[in-house]
Amino acid sequence: MTFAAAPTKSMKQAARKRTSMKPDETEDFLADSEDRNAEEDLEQEAQAEHASSFESFEGWAGEFPFFNTKCLITIVVIYSMLLYVRNRGINVLALPLALFLRLGGADRRLVTVLNHIGLSASYQTVERLKEVISNDAVQLAVAWMASDKAWFIIFDNINIYLRKFDQRLTNKNTMLNITNAAIIGLPDVLPAAFDLKKMNALWGNRSKAKGEDIEITLEDSEVMEKAMTAIVSQMLTAYCPGSKKWPGHSTTRQEVCKLMPFVRPLPPHKTDTFPFGIFDINEGSKKGTLEMMQALQEKSKKTPEEWASQVRITEGDWLTVNNLRGAKRERFDDVSVYDKLEYVKEISAKWHFGLNYLHLLIKVHLGNAIDDPGSLASQKGLLGRVWDVNKPNYAAAKSLVRHSLIARILCIVMQLNGFRNFSELQQWKPTFKDVHEISVCLVKEYATSTAGSKAKQADDDWLAHSIFFIRDALLFMIFEQYVSYADAGGILREYKFWLYSFRGAGMTNYARECLEVIMLWKFELTPELQDALEKAWFVNRSGQPGRFIAADLYLEHNNFWVKRGYIAQGSGVSVDYASKRGSACIEAFRDVVRKVVRFTGNTDVPRKHKETKFYMDLRTLVDNMNKKQLHTLSDARRFVPAMGGKRKDGAPGKERSAIVDVMVLGADSLQSGGFDDFMKQTTFDPAVGWPLEGSIASTPDVFATGTVFDRDENPISTDEELDVAVGEEEPLCPGAGALGGGTEFD
Repeated sequence: MTFAAAPTKSMKQAARKRTSMKPDETEDFLADSEDRNAEEDLEQEAQAEHASSFESFEGWAGEFPFFNTKCLITIVVIYSMLLYVRNRGINVLALPLALFLRLGGADRRLVTVLNHIGLSASYQTVERLKEVISNDAVQLAVAWMASDKAWFIIFDNINIYLRKFDQRLTNKNTMLNITNAAIIGLPDVLPAAFDLKKMNALWGNRSKAKGEDIEITLEDSEVMEKAMTAIVSQMLTAYCPGSKKWPGHSTTRQEVCKLMPFVRPLPPHKTDTFPFGIFDINEGSKKGTLEMMQALQEKSKKTPEEWASQVRITEGDWLTVNNLRGAKRERFDDVSVYDKLEYVKEISAKWHFGLNYLHLLIKVHLGNAIDDPGSLASQKGLLGRVWDVNKPNYAAAKSLVRHSLIARILCIVMQLNGFRNFSELQQWKPTFKDVHEISVCLVKEYATSTAGSKAKQADDDWLAHSIFFIRDALLFMIFEQYVSYADAGGILREYKFWLYSFRGAGMTNYARECLEVIMLWKFELTPELQDALEKAWFVNRSGQPGRFIAADLYLEHNNFWVKRGYIAQGSGVSVDYASKRGSACIEAFRDVVRKVVRFTGNTDVPRKHKETKFYMDLRTLVDNMNKKQLHTLSDARRFVPAMGGKRKDGAPGKERSAIVDVMVLGADSLQSGGFDDFMKQTTFDPAVGWPLEGSIASTPDVFATGTVFDRDENPISTDEELDVAVGEEEPLCPGAGALGGGTEFD
């Protein structure tokens, strides 16, 4: 006991600091320190030690003043080691700890050493346990599929690069192109949703569609303006310097959360998720998609007739659903419902939509740091963001967009209030009414297509570009909040706006997908199937309101842990190992890790330094925009030339501007034949079948940057943990993190 309760050097230092300071000096303990990082560690450890004390051991406080739960853990571990060495069957601590170590990347030698001293189970035992857990996980999924409960399938490819240390002709670097799948439950879905005959009877109804069905109505515009106002109000309340000192801040925060015009958000519920394991299939082609559907049927232990007896909702990214549609076209004349894939109802997932819209934001607004101080390229350099624009990363790109948007909002608020410096903004003490009124004014004057057009007419490209960026970035934040509250109705309305944006930016794949979803929901779905598809878009792992994420982001979490954590390392990487011991058991493994961490009392990394850097970034951007008078209409011409400067056809004429309204370009393209082409290429004819596969012609764009963002395919990588990470804590701004990319301060 004396050994376990002995204080460490840092504990003694923290205790001396606390006893020597006056109560009112405690808050300035870290701020006045010369070594801020070291002092933060001391304060964090002291708080953790104090918070983890057990009341049941108060009687020992006199003899052992530093006794706490960590001391108790030390005693438990010592007894566990002695018992395990004596009897290998007493492994209640050794087995979970060994599994925790292996999942954390500990190699075989370390586990073996710890096993010899009695601290963990053996390496072989852990590997056998992983296989048993994987088999049990698959059986749980199969049992759910065999029950009368509703579910859907989601799958996506995983590419694992196998680098060989010593390459030879017969042993080269290779790539594993495999597919990960999951079965996800659907709550409160009526059996009529899976009526195959009713679904197929509606094929071809989109032939009734007209151009008016995709037009942005006055109601759509008004709702989006209200949503933008809500986002601006929420960001001001969450991130304005000194906002926590506003009078009635908590009340204001509650009121601004009510401003969001939700359509039909789902009630919070904990989603039933079942990882289904790895398949040695490359689903990146039509043939691979067909093989994947057959493999899913076989693994579910259903006969082909049972499998094709009702609608099977299948979700994936654009490539997956496009391959499924292409396979259905080519197999229309096959012999059975199973072979024709008539039972499949493919639906595109939401996280990949957000990922590609982020691609659009960077492509359209990256700009030129020399000619346009309000461009993302300029602000990226100003903040010292060192990521390579030719190797972009999702979390870094999303962070740049968020920080730029918040800084522009703060800059405009300063301008509307007549503030000249940042300290005046810090002293601002608005009420909820003030926040709402200034947000309404900001949206009308700085976040609409009309406001951007006025700036363009005045030859102020700097201001016009900033207005178009604020509008487009707010649409992205609205989408994220709709996802966090599982509001499919709001997402469908926003697809009308994204349709024109994707089309105008030349990103025709997702422009077509927006059209496809709009046509499906309006003409070719029963109400019951529509409800089921909307619920299939979202996953809520905690059951808390506002904590939904996109279903494909859940699968991306699984993909990340398969690639980076739960498969063998080095030469042991194989499809067989991932399938048997490292994919279907992901949920169980993560639960083990959480419980071991909770048992040992380890705390999360504090975010204080992130918040500090976050506010420093905001101030840097705001000061620079104020200096450039970015949001003040200039009497002098502020022109931003497009790359190349001259017209593409080489003809003489007015120099081209790089600042254009991407929605206007998209609308012009669709009205000049793009919509008619889509209808001809996707409408089912009962007499002839599906039309030949085609695509909408690409739009010439003026957003060329000379980087990988000019490509049609999305260049943004999502290989790092932060790219798919979702904050565990409730964010200050509602909805932040529903599309991954880390926390709101990353």
